[in-house]
Amino acid sequence: MEWKTILIVDADTTARSKLYEVLFSKGHAVTCVPTGKEALAALTDKRFEVIILDGALPDIAALDAVKAIRRFDMDTKILILDARGMPPEERASLRDAQVTAVVPKDFASPEMMRSVFEALRVPDEPGQRAGASRLSKEIILVVDDNEEVRKTIELFLKKKGYNVRTAASGEDALMKIKLEKPDIAFLDFRMPGMDGIMTLRQIKRLDESIKVIMLTSVQDEYIMAEAAKEGVSGYLIKPCDLHKLNALLSSLIAR
Repeated sequence: MEWKTILIVDADTTARSKLYEVLFSKGHAVTCVPTGKEALAALTDKRFEVIILDGALPDIAALDAVKAIRRFDMDTKILILDARGMPPEERASLRDAQVTAVVPKDFASPEMMRSVFEALRVPDEPGQRAGASRLSKEIILVVDDNEEVRKTIELFLKKKGYNVRTAASGEDALMKIKLEKPDIAFLDFRMPGMDGIMTLRQIKRLDESIKVIMLTSVQDEYIMAEAAKEGVSGYLIKPCDLHKLNALLSSLIAR
């Protein structure tokens, strides 16, 4: 089993300590926090390959915690420790939210840690690591005046292996394009100063080969028609579904 960065989220200090001792002894880099709120704060500073999450946190339901984590990172493996016996419908909802495994929480049984280690061995999606390495030469520019949106997309794309640059305005984007030509740009429509259509037009004047994906909060046919006239390559409705974002990006690169 290769070394991993792991976040343990459990309000029970004894449970956190036991998990920490076992995983640290195996050579993993382990961080422990007691609440869902602290877990989300930790994710703003660092990415984790595995998150082990108690299914009964004091401040947030397991499903809500998973959904919040997925807004930071779509790829991290999430294990839920279940001490109460979740009903089938709750387990199904967690699977739909891409939880790696729900593990019975019972420190008295060796089966719990065996299940944890088995889950840690779950392989990445076929070709994921090779794809990230292959795509790492692509430069992606994310243009949005909303810092949270920029950060979310930036972290997601970096996790996928892309070289990412960001800009907070159309004017900022044009300066960065002149300095370092990106291959693809994600461009917000509504920004202070130059709006997305104006910026798109200037990007295409600087370099027609740059593919631009427009980000818009509403599916406005007029905006889409104007963007099409200026050579836009695709559209995404905000808040962005990161799976759709990645699929669109991959399709553009494959062309």
